[in-house]
Amino acid sequence: MKIIKLILFFNILFCLNSIISEQIITNRPVSQVGDSIARFILAKLLSIKYDIPFYYSPFRYSDLFILDIKEKRINNQEIKDFTDIIYADIKDINNVKYKNLDVLLRPHLGVKIQPMNKDWWNLIKKLIRFKNIPNVKPLPKDKITIALHIRKGNGGGEVYDGEQSSLQYFNFNRSDVVYVNNYFNYPFDLAHYQRLENGEIVNAIGPKTKSSVDNDSILSLDKIERYMTKFPPEQYYVDQICKVADELKMHKLFIEIFTDDNNPYALIDRLKKAANRKNIVFYYQDNRKLSFKERIYTDLYKMSLFDGLIRSESYFPRISEIMGNHKFVIFPLDCIWQENKLIMTKIAIKGSISSLNK
Repeated sequence: MKIIKLILFFNILFCLNSIISEQIITNRPVSQVGDSIARFILAKLLSIKYDIPFYYSPFRYSDLFILDIKEKRINNQEIKDFTDIIYADIKDINNVKYKNLDVLLRPHLGVKIQPMNKDWWNLIKKLIRFKNIPNVKPLPKDKITIALHIRKGNGGGEVYDGEQSSLQYFNFNRSDVVYVNNYFNYPFDLAHYQRLENGEIVNAIGPKTKSSVDNDSILSLDKIERYMTKFPPEQYYVDQICKVADELKMHKLFIEIFTDDNNPYALIDRLKKAANRKNIVFYYQDNRKLSFKERIYTDLYKMSLFDGLIRSESYFPRISEIMGNHKFVIFPLDCIWQENKLIMTKIAIKGSISSLNK
């Protein structure tokens, strides 16, 4: 009888401890919607993988997305006694998972989810959709359509990030550029690794780029190591336009430019002149009279509709990549400085450009 009572006592104690001690995962809101979406995805995926409750922390413009009505919102008052851990290594999950600790987990962008389950990804794609479909101008049906997203950060968007210091147009040895074909990762992944079809991370594409300068001023965006592939020069975009146009030379191309540049019409004129391809129609929809929320809403949705997407490593166009089903996506993986030229030396091609020749 004493043994039974003792067993009951420990069972009750265990249950009470389980109720008192809890680990939960949430996303860490930041100022930019693209980064916030990436953090939301990582937090949601980790909660599924490790069977830890997920509570959604609202972020800027999150009310536009399905996730806003599908996920339980976090109540910060109820978790005031939790310890906040922002981790960059999956070991941090393992360290707290089996301890009787009250822990609030908020994943860093460096977390790797592997292996990746396709069912998880299908769930994410459903959550990263808009509650309501915006009204946008239909794309032409007689041309191959390509969205070109150019991140500038120079004050034309909601946030002023700084200025680019590289020459924007220049000659260089094109043989220095390596294209990585049939490359695949998920848009929330870091660019320097790729995945197999089963979702496992198999290898690094290239080393992290080192800055050739000591200037870390926010005004020199492209001299900050982590921003170099996020703010490539206009030469990068022109080279990708020409590559696609040459591979699809029997087709007419419709290229729509999406940008936060503070002078988009001057940018478009430069692109047209530098590309100089007769089979290309360039288009820009000036939506600067709309609110920033409306601009983000319409740009993200419309970019998701194109056959192809050419982008930098900005997280903003990656949201459209999640929302869409592009036949190909082109973006830089690595770069080098040569004097005053920032050259994208390793470029990924997800999907296939030539498939559009059929």
